[in-house]
This record gives sequence, structure tokens and C-alpha cells, in this order.
Amino acid sequence: MRADRRVCFARRLSINNYNGEDVMLQLQIHGRNDLRLDNVQEPLAGPNDIIVQTKACGICGTDLIYRRNGRLRSEGQPLPIGHEATGIVTTVGEHVKDIQPGLGVIINPMAKSADPANKLGILGNGAPEGAFAHRFLVRDVKLNEDVFEIPPGVTYEQAAFTDPLGVALHAIYQGKCQPSEKVVIYGAGPIGLAAILWLKRMGINDIVTIARSSARLGRALALGARSVIDASREDVAERLAQFHGVDLYKNSPVVGTDVFIDLAGAAGIVPAILDMAKFRARVVLPGVHEEPETVSLFTVMRKEITIVGAIGYPTEIPEVVAALPDLADAITDITSHLFAFDNVLDAFAMAGAPECSKIIVTFDS
Repeated sequence: MRADRRVCFARRLSINNYNGEDVMLQLQIHGRNDLRLDNVQEPLAGPNDIIVQTKACGICGTDLIYRRNGRLRSEGQPLPIGHEATGIVTTVGEHVKDIQPGLGVIINPMAKSADPANKLGILGNGAPEGAFAHRFLVRDVKLNEDVFEIPPGVTYEQAAFTDPLGVALHAIYQGKCQPSEKVVIYGAGPIGLAAILWLKRMGINDIVTIARSSARLGRALALGARSVIDASREDVAERLAQFHGVDLYKNSPVVGTDVFIDLAGAAGIVPAILDMAKFRARVVLPGVHEEPETVSLFTVMRKEITIVGAIGYPTEIPEVVAALPDLADAITDITSHLFAFDNVLDAFAMAGAPECSKIIVTFDS
């Protein structure tokens, strides 16, 4: 799979009014499907801040949702995006401890997401800063909270996969998955593939991945899924019964799956899960459901089904960073495309295509 990875450096952008000192390019959303590279002021660090020179930043599904919906900042200003970032610390505020210029770091954008004192929002998710830029500011920074040192032997591009790994791990913990259990993953994008890596590390081998792309399902098998189901042409309940077994509960057929993890967020998935789920099955919802869904609460009650949400990675990043050296080769396999920052608009045009699994944007300077 690694041989299929494409490095895209074809087109270079003209940079207007860029003097290399106080103005830089930043990717921002201006409205629905209106993504632009804008000239903005270079960041300035306060006494508690650092400035990071971006080396790699992944395109997240959240970025694509924001672009599609035309999300802006709360003041109506364009929204800078990019949060799956790694880079080199270039400037350190006088009150910052344990961080020196030259340190290679991974950004944890969720570090202050629950802090009521944080009025500016999260990097790339409402804050004035986004990581699809040559440099960005990290405010009130603490080592091993807001930023983590990249482990030896891990590249900037590999470390930029920390976010999908964190989301996947948190979802698995929310589902309380155990080694003897049967797990279904809906979705074979970056987070779905990351979930396979974690489940295999935990000794959970009976994994079925469900998606609508044969290319993505092929990657799931290569990473260790026991079986896959192509929802575009196969009956999911019927095939799942073949893989995980079938039984009767109150005269209705149910499948033997213990945990369902819905990373796809597509309409109809949750009602279908509840219909085929067995007694006391668990359903985890980390996928983004943008529209309301009608479900049978009677079915939830009757089968004692547990439904739990999962958002981000509130506590998992230290564990993810520690595992990066072991997961580095698999991350490289999952990364299907590398785009230079000059071609970031092309990268976003390709993002979400069936042949893509993970796109990383790289920065020369």
C-alpha cells in the first residue's frame, strides 16, 4: 500500500504582497464551499505563548464539514482551519517552561476545549489561528498538555496522524471494548482505519468494517479487519449475521456483535443498528450526524442497548504519542497522499474521494 502513496507538488501559487517577514499565507473559510488562501499578519507570541513553524497538517473530516457549511468565526470573520498539526517551535515566550526553540512538537488542539477561561476557541475550530499556515500561535502553552514532543524516529507527517488516532481510541474506550468481543466499525476513513490499529493492539481480532468504497475496504483488510462489508451492494444485516452469528431475541433475529462504532455518521445507520443489535449490545457514536435521526426508544429499552457519544480525545493524547513509534509504519500505509502547502486547495478538492484514505499537507518552510 505504501507504494500507492502520491506526492503532489505540481502547481505553485503566486503570493501577493508577501514580504517574508510580517505577512504569510493562511487557509480560511469565507462561506459555503468558499476556501481561500489569504495574506495575514505573522503571529506574535506573548510571554506565555509559543510560535510553531508548521511542518505537516492533516485534512480532517471536520475541516470538510466546516467548508461545506461555510462556518465562520463568531464575529463573522473568515475561519482559519487546520488542527492536525506538527511543527518546530521557533519562538518561546519568556514565561514558558520546558520548551525550547527547535523542539519538534505535536499540537493537542483539545487541551483547552473544556476550559471556561478559553474565550478564543480551539486551533482551527473557531480560534483566530489555524495550522494551514506557515506559522501559528499556541497560547498559554504547557508541555505535555498543549504540545507534545515528537518521539524519536517518528516523522512530522506520521505525527500529524495523532488526531485520528486519538478520536479512534476515545471511541473504543467509550465502547468498553474487550478482547473476547466482536466489534463492528462503520466507516473506513482515517479514523475507522485507526480504530482497527487500536483494536488489534488490544487483542481484539473479530473486527468487521462496513463502508461503501472497495478501495477503503481493501485498506481495512490489509490493516487487520477480519471481514468487510460493502454497504453499497451487500445486505449489511445478512452479511453481519454470517460473520458474527445470528440468534433470536423475543422472536426477532439479532446479530452477535457486541459493540458497534459508527464513524460514518450517515442517515439510517443508527436505526439499522438498533434493529439488528442483540440484548445489551453497545453503540458508540463518534461520527458526525448533521441531521436529526428517528430511532425507536422502545427498542433501546427492550434490548437494554447502551448508546454513548464520543467526541475528540479528552484524555488520550499521551497514550497516542507513546504509541506512535510502534504505529509509524501503519500510519505511512494509511497516508494515501502528500500535498505541498502551495497545493492545499488541490488537496481539499481531492479530500473525501474514495481512493483517498488520509491526506497530509506538508510545509517546506
